[in-house]
Amino acid sequence: MGPNIVGFIGASAWKEIYGMHSRHQMEKAYEYYRETPEGPISLLNAGPEEHARLRKWFAPFFSDRGMKEQEKMISGYVDLMIRRLSENSEDGTRALDVRDWFNFCTFDILGELAFSSSFGCLESARYHPWVKIIAFQQKEIEWIGELNRQGLRFITSIIMKVLAKNKLEFMGYTIDKLNNRIELGSRPDIIESLLNNKEGIKIDMERLVQNSTLLIAAGSETTAILLTATTYLLLTNPEAYDKVTDEVRSSFSDPSEINLTSVNKLSYMLACLDEALRIFPVVPSWLPRRVTKHEAVINGNVIPQGTLVATWQWPMYHSEKNFSKPLEYHPERFLGDPEFSRDRLDAVQPFSTGHADCIGRNLAYSEMRLILARILFSFDLKLADQDYNWIKGQKVYIVWQKPSLPVFFKART
Repeated sequence: MGPNIVGFIGASAWKEIYGMHSRHQMEKAYEYYRETPEGPISLLNAGPEEHARLRKWFAPFFSDRGMKEQEKMISGYVDLMIRRLSENSEDGTRALDVRDWFNFCTFDILGELAFSSSFGCLESARYHPWVKIIAFQQKEIEWIGELNRQGLRFITSIIMKVLAKNKLEFMGYTIDKLNNRIELGSRPDIIESLLNNKEGIKIDMERLVQNSTLLIAAGSETTAILLTATTYLLLTNPEAYDKVTDEVRSSFSDPSEINLTSVNKLSYMLACLDEALRIFPVVPSWLPRRVTKHEAVINGNVIPQGTLVATWQWPMYHSEKNFSKPLEYHPERFLGDPEFSRDRLDAVQPFSTGHADCIGRNLAYSEMRLILARILFSFDLKLADQDYNWIKGQKVYIVWQKPSLPVFFKART
């Protein structure tokens, strides 16, 4: 890892690093989360006080009740995705890039949730320019975080100057989107929770930009990654694909029966998603914390003050110390199969844990369950290239830079 960085793969590390401690709470290594020490500030890199305040404002929106209030809108975009897939698939003879279509759907949903207006990706079958810039910014954040850790802030400043045009373009798109949203007045969306927070605190445009961008990027890209990975893993494991398809189709007689509540009875499909999150965690690397005030004991090791520590999901989930047959896709491990009785399922924390866990967890689960169930109910799926290894060679910049995944969508008979 490094002379002052230690990574852990034992399940107890989640609570020991990210949980609330009786003696102390490990702070974020802010140099990894901020371009400069001064900001800009968002839910991702805010200090403890502002982070708690932002979570309090956002929490009702991402609660179970909040998801139920948004169900009609979310279902509408899933309906649109199904229709557009049918229109473009030429009855299963034309392969479609499932990566793009999942992105189109999740970005449109998040646009509506944040700004009360989508990006129009599903209708146009194209990425909005704003969405493309977000993907590039993931790389920028990763580069800058590493340079800052190495004490090379002078290089960071050069990079930021080189990328100034991109950032100005992105800021322009975002400010236009925000201004259009503000003109709409009161709406039940994410921006409303910032503009009309219960404390009556006025939020400046910079914080509106940073938080809306973060929530849209995190809420859409991660779900699209997981759905693409699940599709690939199911289509390369025919027994699991047949079983989950049979479960979905035997549970519903009409797509109108598939909703955010009814999908929760699909135990095998939920296990398929959980196993995909283990095999292919959307944030496979680290979220660094710093040991402060006192030494810490993590996985039985005494770690001195000042050390950077983190769990690493990819090696944790693929270690034989935690899982039987760790490289193989077996949804049954999440359903109590005796063969996997020694698995450390508590090691699987794809949305992290503790006070700073992913606030969008409920939204992600709602989207992925509803979308996957509707896809499996409506279409017979087949990889365009049966020998294609979609996982091999992928790069990570915070999240996976996922390649295309061409799939045939044939309307079920």
